[in-house]
Amino acid sequence: MRLSDIFTLNNASLARLVLYSALFCFSFFIFVGVAIVKSEANGSCPLFLNYRYSPVSLCNYPMVIAIIFQLWYSLVRLVYLVLFKLGKLPNPFPTHFNLIEFICLCVDAGSLILTFIAAIILSAGYNTTCSNHNKICDDLRWAHAARVAQAGAWISTILWIVLITMCAITLWRAGVMPWMIKNPASSSAPTNQQVPTNHQVPQISTLAADTYQPTAMPGKTFETTTDNPYEPDF
Repeated sequence: MRLSDIFTLNNASLARLVLYSALFCFSFFIFVGVAIVKSEANGSCPLFLNYRYSPVSLCNYPMVIAIIFQLWYSLVRLVYLVLFKLGKLPNPFPTHFNLIEFICLCVDAGSLILTFIAAIILSAGYNTTCSNHNKICDDLRWAHAARVAQAGAWISTILWIVLITMCAITLWRAGVMPWMIKNPASSSAPTNQQVPTNHQVPQISTLAADTYQPTAMPGKTFETTTDNPYEPDF
């Protein structure tokens, strides 16, 4: 099987079901892990700890991103794709369906950027806290939960990259990107055809004048003569 045969619309739909399901599952790794970290720190954020706790927003950011884009958004996409595959949703017009897919592709790209930032915050904050206190991070009560959250964030980042790349290639190969769709109104509009100005009038040939030829009648005979009947007698 060729590589181009993989990026079909059917395979892309099945792959998106798997990837969105994985993103939905790994969202729990992030926000549950960060929630445990905050709980062990008495509601504070121990990331980037340097003799005092960091703002709580540093810990809340990965949780919010995971809940909005990986938990709820992935769940909505899963329901939509499952219903569409089962034929429960009506088949929309191609331009509308492609526009929805393109918007979702843009949302996926935004989710990738935000999840990548969350992964950097979790990893950098954890390592900074360990280096500032010159102690083994395993001795911290929230160390295990922090590592679980980091793993979930980085794995989710990789999943977003795979999902975006596959969807972009599939839509591009299918020719259903918004800028690749022709306007049906312009294609169906009648073209101005040039009407010839010089009309050729069909030539009707003039028929020769009918000559009177007597027909034979029963009981009568006709004499033929070479004399001109209209010539006067002298």
